[in-house]
Amino acid sequence: MAKRLNYEIGISGNTKELEAALESAMSSLSKLGSLSTGAKITKDLTAAATAARELEGFLNNAVNVNTGKLDLSKFMASLNASKKTL
Repeated sequence: MAKRLNYEIGISGNTKELEAALESAMSSLSKLGSLSTGAKITKDLTAAATAARELEGFLNNAVNVNTGKLDLSKFMASLNASKKTL
């Protein structure tokens, strides 16, 4: 059984589930962007998709490939180095 780590923002430590959720969010944002005619909405959606891809990269880099577990110290170091917050 996969171990899970829950954050207040709703991110699950189950990496397979998380990758699927991020992929779904990026796909949805992309579809919305193509339907939108407003420049501000398109800009906001592009920023959201970029942030989702960046978060996915931080999470992927923080997963220990040998154990499949998320290394929170690595994740937080990546987050802090980018000067981003959750």
